[in-house]
Amino acid sequence: ISSSNASAQTTNRYLFAIGAQDGSKHRGMYIEASTNKLVLTAKFNSAHPVWKSNSAIDLSLGYHHIAASITSSTDTFTPTAYVDNVAVAGALTANALGTIETPTNQSSILCGRKAGGNIATDTMFYSGSAAEMSYWNTNLNASQVGEIYSQGGANQLPGPQNLADHSAYSNLVSWWRMGD
Repeated sequence: ISSSNASAQTTNRYLFAIGAQDGSKHRGMYIEASTNKLVLTAKFNSAHPVWKSNSAIDLSLGYHHIAASITSSTDTFTPTAYVDNVAVAGALTANALGTIETPTNQSSILCGRKAGGNIATDTMFYSGSAAEMSYWNTNLNASQVGEIYSQGGANQLPGPQNLADHSAYSNLVSWWRMGD
């Protein structure tokens, strides 16, 4: 992704979200407006965990590869985030309670905006560009995230060129090439 006017935005900038139109069963990844920290959220049936990076994420120059891998079980939400193939330190600011809600076939996967809300009045859009986005039904490990980041080759920018060649390709749910 790249950001066109990060400093000018006053609302959270959603990179990716999945959930129902009413906001239930929501999972999201966004850049917090007030701190420029990366935030990961998920809806659990009793309490909703929030993970936040320890420091601001600088997306001001060029494209950046952002990935998150999440492990969850009862009362547990363990995310790992990566920016340009480097693990990002962070901590839970709210803990999980219960079990994670599973998106239904009535859910939407949204690139660049928050799930739920009114599209006419919601301001939580990402302002910038996304070259590629993908959604997997497995927890990718550091090596598998690195495989996506380093696929570019010697004469290309880092990032996915053909995810059909990825070692976890059978777990790829959706892949948006954004014009490639």
